[in-house]
Amino acid sequence: MNKKITFNILCRWAFPLSQGGVAMHNKNLIDTLLDSMNIKQISLFHIENKTYFDSRGIPFDTIKQPPKIPHFFLKFPIVNNSYRFFIDKYISNNMSNLLVRNKPDLVEYMDINSEAFSFLKKNNNNSKNSIKVVIRSHTPWALLKPYFKRKEDSVVEAWGAIEKEKFCFHHCDAITVPSNHLKNSLIEIYNIQPEKIEVIPNIVDVNVFKPNRNIIKDNKIFNILHVGRFDESKGVITLIKAFSLLSKKHKNVILTNVGKIVEKTKMNCQKILKTKDLLDKVNFKRFINYENLSDEYSKADVVVVPSEIYESFSYTVAQGMACEKIVIASNIGGIPETLKFGELGKMFNPGNVNELANLIEEVLINKPKYKVIEKGARKYIIENFSNAALKERYLKFYQNLINVKN
Repeated sequence: MNKKITFNILCRWAFPLSQGGVAMHNKNLIDTLLDSMNIKQISLFHIENKTYFDSRGIPFDTIKQPPKIPHFFLKFPIVNNSYRFFIDKYISNNMSNLLVRNKPDLVEYMDINSEAFSFLKKNNNNSKNSIKVVIRSHTPWALLKPYFKRKEDSVVEAWGAIEKEKFCFHHCDAITVPSNHLKNSLIEIYNIQPEKIEVIPNIVDVNVFKPNRNIIKDNKIFNILHVGRFDESKGVITLIKAFSLLSKKHKNVILTNVGKIVEKTKMNCQKILKTKDLLDKVNFKRFINYENLSDEYSKADVVVVPSEIYESFSYTVAQGMACEKIVIASNIGGIPETLKFGELGKMFNPGNVNELANLIEEVLINKPKYKVIEKGARKYIIENFSNAALKERYLKFYQNLINVKN
């Protein structure tokens, strides 16, 4: 009989308060392994998360939100940096204390914040209290550095984070990543031994993300869907420009954006749309519950993921495929692996407006011929990214790490 592993998962911003990629993976991992491991979630306290954990019977520990200061003072770099340092210290110390108290067999940090660095630094010479430490790396700071160099107030922070990453990668027991591209990047950047890094894809809930046959679509309208943060780094200006080009030839095209909106980016995009008289063709939906997202995919004719910042894995790509939609995405990071290198979707060079517009038009004109690819995409996601496909891989990895014997 297998011994159940005692497993603590640290995710600073947990589901459902956060529904970004890291929190999404955290949620799906817990759902997949809850009946096979003694799992406890550790995160910042929020009543919405507490309600969710309680309703699902998920054991959890939380720490209080750090004290806040008026937003006005954060405009001053010295105050902002000092406050960030205080928050990191506050969170990392409290979370490390919880771990020492809980004494799990295994702890997994969702990406690297100061809490992983703090725990490893304090306990490195104490055999980490016999706790095995795993880093789940989603998007390392080193791969975000080119983007943050364009933001002067983030340069120092990014460099500090990179040094923390280096320490954590070399002092943890194992690293898991969602794509081969990220594994190879970590080996090259941080000189990590390949055997220390395990590639296991992010889990996609195919019972939530599936085609909704009850959705009634207007076949005269061609709906382009973008799901995710509406920010320049996500390539939305490229998308807006491609949409503008496409709209010159095809008057039935609309664009739907679902996700958190960065107002400055939205204003810049609206200026472009206004000059083309296209404001009424673009719909901004700020937030839609996780369970209802599949309806937005089902209403779409094509899903576009135009990221211009590193993506080790895109949930939007995988969810769109699971909902039997053609996905057009940037050829960046680990995205090609999910799309089976273009066999189950289309890719373009990040920032290339004309290339993106042409690919969307190709789908618009020839949509019926893509039905086979759409069905094949869902089948591929079920076979390679669902909890049924990945549960044993995760369990085997964790069991081998702590030498649990049958």
